[in-house]
Amino acid sequence: MPRQSVRKILQGLVPPKAVSMTTKEVKQPPTKRIYDAENCDPQNYSKYSQKLLQTFKTAISSGEPHFKVGGKEVYFPWAPITLLKPSARMTPYQAQFQVPRTFNKLDLRDYLWHLYGLRAINITTQIKWSKWARSSGTRFRTPQKKKMIIDMEQPFVWPVEDKAALRSHNVDYLNASSEYPTEMRERFGSDLKKPAKAFEGIMGPYPEPPQQFISKKLKQQMTNSVKKAKALQEHQKKLELIKQYVSF
Repeated sequence: MPRQSVRKILQGLVPPKAVSMTTKEVKQPPTKRIYDAENCDPQNYSKYSQKLLQTFKTAISSGEPHFKVGGKEVYFPWAPITLLKPSARMTPYQAQFQVPRTFNKLDLRDYLWHLYGLRAINITTQIKWSKWARSSGTRFRTPQKKKMIIDMEQPFVWPVEDKAALRSHNVDYLNASSEYPTEMRERFGSDLKKPAKAFEGIMGPYPEPPQQFISKKLKQQMTNSVKKAKALQEHQKKLELIKQYVSF
């Protein structure tokens, strides 16, 4: 396209209007909390919230569960639940547990209430991401861990670790672990079946468990029935082989 025609087109265009830039008013953050527990009015709550609050207070005063108990009955819980040491930011009214990944808040609440009578008022969940690990030259990810923190009615303070008792326990363990192999090497004859003195005898050897009494006549009958069953199986196998050859 020629240059003159482009210039004429540009001259015919209307220039844009100038826009005045105005600063918007910045809202200041509220100095007062939105939820004030001291000056709150229960009448402003909804009827459903008031009903929940009243049910919660009644259940706590009567010693009953403040939640709907699950309908599935479990007599032998399989889930391993571990009480963990509280972190520095946790209050004495909080406790944390390590639970399986398939566990949810309702399961933990029912579990603690029915087994230990512990009321979990509020539960928060946290899943720790898996970390990279190395073993035998291969690099892999460790499994994820699930942690739950509960709020309790009464405080619980983690007991202080007794370092002196732990040190003496470690010394006793080292002494017993060195005495056990020497004691087992020096045993002969009937002493082999006696429990060891190291570790207070929990390392064995253990006595043989009592065997079930079977009379001689009954044992002979059972042995003969087993022999007959084996002979019948072999006879049936031979008959099947003969039928295969005859069919050809």
